Amino acid sequence: MNLTVTKANIWFLLSCLVIAPVVLGASPTLTWQDVPSSGAPSPRDGFAMVTTGSKVIIWGGKNATSALGDSYIYDTSSQTWTTITAGGGPLDRWHPGYAWTGTRLFIWGGGNAVNPMSDGAIYDLAGNTWTTLPTAGAPSFRDGHTNIWDGNRVNVYAGASAGAGLQDSAHRYDPSSNTW
Repeated sequence: MNLTVTKANIWFLLSCLVIAPVVLGASPTLTWQDVPSSGAPSPRDGFAMVTTGSKVIIWGGKNATSALGDSYIYDTSSQTWTTITAGGGPLDRWHPGYAWTGTRLFIWGGGNAVNPMSDGAIYDLAGNTWTTLPTAGAPSFRDGHTNIWDGNRVNVYAGASAGAGLQDSAHRYDPSSNTW
């Protein structure tokens, strides 16, 4: 059984974990394939990246001098990059907490050159729209935290904030009611 794993720039490789499917009785052979660089994001680190199964969405991060707030979609079938042009996304930042809900990219917190942030937004892939997340009942500003989708809600845990140090609080966001 052959399994092809795509390769992009080094920033992409260091930020991706590719897990080969396990097939009983078969040992997959992994090979690398170049990903087209035309239309690809600029080099960056500290960005959000999720897979939808057939697409990879990249948002934000930082380059050598500043925070970024741009978004890109890589279509694994057509092997093309598209810039997300929908307005209303989160302010530029790096190391945001993020999760894929199955239909939407959730972004919360992170930091910029000034301090950690206490806001976020959800990107709806089908509608190509950003929706600002409510701040009532939301977690305090933080970066380095973990977000995970449990099938119904996004769970936000821990992280750090300037002046307050490490956080140990947990919060849940419910996209069906748009509440924390």
